[in-house]
Amino acid sequence: MRVLLLCCVALLALAHSGQAIDCRDNLVDNDDVYSLSKLTGTFSVSDGNTMYTLSLCEPMSCGGESGYAGCQKTASGHEYGMGKQGTIMYSFDVPQDQDGVRMAFTHGMECSNHDQRQFAVNAVCADEGEADTLMYDGETSHCKYEFTLRTTKACPKPASGPPPPVGCDAWSPIGSQVVYEPKKLTLPSGETYTTQMDTTNEIFEFDLNVCGPVECEGADMTDPPAVCQTTGSRKHFSLGKVASTTFSALTSERAGYRIEVSNGDRCHDGTPRQSRITVFCSPEDVEPRLLYMGELSHCEYDFSLYAADGCPKEVAPPSPVPTSECPEILATDDAFHYAPKSVAMPASSPYTTKGMGDEGTEYLYEVNVCGTVAGCYPSNSASGNHIAACQTNKDVSPEIQFSLGSSTSVAVEELMPPGEGFKVTYTGGDGCSSNDERRTVIYAHCVQVSGDAIPPAELVFIGETSHCIYEFDLYTPDACPIPNAPPPPPVTCSAASLPSAKHPGKVYEFHKLARGSTAAHHMAGIQIGDDVYDFTSNICAPVDCTARRDKSISPAGCQILMEAVASDDDHAPTSSQAHMYALGDLSTATLEENDSGDGYVVTYTGGDECHSGDRRQLNIHVLCDEGANEAVASFEEESSHCVYDVIIHASNGACAVPAPTPSPDSSGMSGVAIFFIVVIVVVIASVGSLLAYQTYFKGEPASALLDCEFLAGCSNPCASRPAYQFERLATEDPDDL
Repeated sequence: MRVLLLCCVALLALAHSGQAIDCRDNLVDNDDVYSLSKLTGTFSVSDGNTMYTLSLCEPMSCGGESGYAGCQKTASGHEYGMGKQGTIMYSFDVPQDQDGVRMAFTHGMECSNHDQRQFAVNAVCADEGEADTLMYDGETSHCKYEFTLRTTKACPKPASGPPPPVGCDAWSPIGSQVVYEPKKLTLPSGETYTTQMDTTNEIFEFDLNVCGPVECEGADMTDPPAVCQTTGSRKHFSLGKVASTTFSALTSERAGYRIEVSNGDRCHDGTPRQSRITVFCSPEDVEPRLLYMGELSHCEYDFSLYAADGCPKEVAPPSPVPTSECPEILATDDAFHYAPKSVAMPASSPYTTKGMGDEGTEYLYEVNVCGTVAGCYPSNSASGNHIAACQTNKDVSPEIQFSLGSSTSVAVEELMPPGEGFKVTYTGGDGCSSNDERRTVIYAHCVQVSGDAIPPAELVFIGETSHCIYEFDLYTPDACPIPNAPPPPPVTCSAASLPSAKHPGKVYEFHKLARGSTAAHHMAGIQIGDDVYDFTSNICAPVDCTARRDKSISPAGCQILMEAVASDDDHAPTSSQAHMYALGDLSTATLEENDSGDGYVVTYTGGDECHSGDRRQLNIHVLCDEGANEAVASFEEESSHCVYDVIIHASNGACAVPAPTPSPDSSGMSGVAIFFIVVIVVVIASVGSLLAYQTYFKGEPASALLDCEFLAGCSNPCASRPAYQFERLATEDPDDL
């Protein structure tokens, strides 16, 4: 029983209870709040002999005494106080399916047996427009009276005013398998996350809540602020309202999420104040930590909240939709896949096992994976000739068979942990007595093979785990994962272009975005934590980042410390060399098309060390913008520790274009060139033949071929040689030649 003791006044105080006692205005029952101060005045009802009058929120006189909440007046005119106002107790145990509050009062006047009178009233919510009605429910036991009051004044309202903005309970990036629960970071009324900013002239304080209100002097709390700024002169400004809360994703979907609130108090030029809160997943920050990052732009304030409750939770992917046949390949998130059809058996010899039904009958089960079962002839089967699992009762004559699923309605998914095997679900079997269709679930488990002996497959009947659902374990080496082919090597800056998988036949000509080291993209005035930085970046070309200690790195991006706000900051510059940090080594560059096919990502690793020892990394997200006349770079965020993200919008070099067609000069030779090469080869071969003839047949030196007289007088050098000379080549010993 849910009982809430909200007020119990000692009897000694009741003698002086002539003052009004306010009914509670903040009785909270889960998500409902009751305001009982509206139950003023009196409510009366008669049972035909006795009149009962209740005054629930204000004490009244009865029988010559004051301080009562209820009075009983008999037909003879005698009055008896039924309960003192100061003894009120509340609970929410009203009759079922009704909203309301139970109010109980004790220490009334004595009955004939010296028991003190007491009463209780169930104040329940009435329909809109319904008049207040008090009903007498009877004397439930000696001197204990029960009433029901139907009134709209007992109707609840939401405990926290308007409902929280959409996404506060649960929010996921589009297409993601992670879920964030911002409400975990919502603080109760009166509590806030706080931070401040110190300037030369004054200190600014900030109070912030996630999906909840903060108190901000002068603010309209019916539409409360989510962020409040307090100046050094104690002026208060709303920096955005709870009702305007929206969510967006970070570059890394598991790194956290971003909240934006708007419609705050106006700045001096009339611009409404607004705030951006980046919630970072930080498991070590069990107690959330809020930092003020600066003013992003005029009247737009930036905060970072690091919290363990800012981390996402994984959600199971939805069950696969049945298809008409098994897939050839079941892909996984790991470096292997499955081939479900390799587990299939011939229809005439499926996997078999026996199992007991709930009624003690033994059944024969014939099951196939990604195949059918022959010889199963259920009457009125919904599966037709596509039966994937069959149940047979051989204890009766003729035997009775049922289809437990159709091979044309199958879903396949991976088992966990990874590498265990896969699960096959068949639906569309024969109907049960409840008209539910029978279905089969097969857990195909990988059996590792050791040596040359291959163990036979084994089918085990688990049972009818729920109504009309039959489950089996299948142990077989054919259910083991198959390693994927190694991925192609990553594209590096040495490549001529980046081929597009999303747009076959097209490439990204990323070299067109390369700039000279002194003309690299420059982004100024970026505040991270307490410090202000400038950033430079380039595509497959170095940047000017010379004031550094480590000269072995060819920087593809540079982080330049311009200002350390806090004098005791660990990484405040101590010399000119400390101002610059390489964000990645040019030699580590890899390029990869993004998932949406509207650009690519250039990743540089191996930059200068952060204080944690981690090397800085730069991710440049190049996005295709057909309307961009020139490339424009902007700093996005520090997506995780020492990992920096830059976005470049461009057309030339950022959009996929048709792959260039190789020119004839570079890819092959023309017909004329081939003709001349053939002529040269023939001439060389002819000269070689003449040299051989001169040497072996005529007995003259080969140089004689070059004699001008010989050449002039021998238009046909072979004409004077007898034919038998050629025959001799074939008949005489070659050593005599």
